[in-house]
Amino acid sequence: MEGGRDAAAGGLQSSDLEEFLGRQRISKTRTGKVPSQSTIAMAYRHLRVFFNWLADREDVRRIMTKVAAPAVQQQPVPIFTNAELRRLMDTTKGKGFSERRDRAILSLFLDTGCRRAEISNLTCRLHR
Repeated sequence: MEGGRDAAAGGLQSSDLEEFLGRQRISKTRTGKVPSQSTIAMAYRHLRVFFNWLADREDVRRIMTKVAAPAVQQQPVPIFTNAELRRLMDTTKGKGFSERRDRAILSLFLDTGCRRAEISNLTCRLHR
């Protein structure tokens, strides 16, 4: 990378990857925020997988073995109280299409624990 070393993967050292991860911690994302600890940890895991794959296929040493995994503090997931859930479900009272649809979607969330993307990928085929 710097100092005239070959930038090919075989010329990288563990210090280069530590420097890269360090810069990731202070860089800004497209939204102008500093990346979260879990984002940095995910970048580390991706680098580890890539460099282990490269070491298996090429004659390069496993440089990620010397790079320490970033620590990630567990973030508690906020949950709704029963009163909040009741108020949310009360917004779907009614006989109209949108109220029934919204109630079905909320019930699916509550009953299955699925995520938003999982529900948005559902399709309905009418069988005749």
